[in-house]
Amino acid sequence: MEIKNGLRRAGVWLLGLAWMIAAGIGVTSMFSGDRKSQITGWGFLLIAAIVFILTMNRWIKIFPVLLAYGLLGALLATASGHALNRPELPMSFAEGIVLMLFFGASAAISSTFTKRRLRLSDRIALFAFVALLFREMAQDRISPIGLAAALGCLVFAWCYDHFSNGHHADKVAVR
Repeated sequence: MEIKNGLRRAGVWLLGLAWMIAAGIGVTSMFSGDRKSQITGWGFLLIAAIVFILTMNRWIKIFPVLLAYGLLGALLATASGHALNRPELPMSFAEGIVLMLFFGASAAISSTFTKRRLRLSDRIALFAFVALLFREMAQDRISPIGLAAALGCLVFAWCYDHFSNGHHADKVAVR
């Protein structure tokens, strides 16, 4: 039984890695000048999007941890003064601070998704968040507006859940 669980866990990690590779190929191919590569990129992204949505209940539990790794990466990039994945690109201290705030806030907000059942609004917000994050990662320079839009997707989903379920403490008593 332990071997079966270990193989299942390894398979899940390999599928997750395959998804990240497919999404990465899709994003990088979309921004190439070749029309055929762009079409191939969209194909990879379509497949990645379908898998992303169908498996969301499984990976949402580790999503805040992945964003915390992003926070660590932003901290290291700020300290080194360049992007970790592209050392030829210098990164200013202000850009590093923006990235650290973004990943920290995103990890904190996304941790609330692990404690409840995902709604359609959560799924849409998470999809938009990841799409916007991938778009930012494909650019040479980060855009605070793009990161704010991505974070706004998570904030929207949290607010929608928080206020539609009556979680707010200040309920008005009927007299």
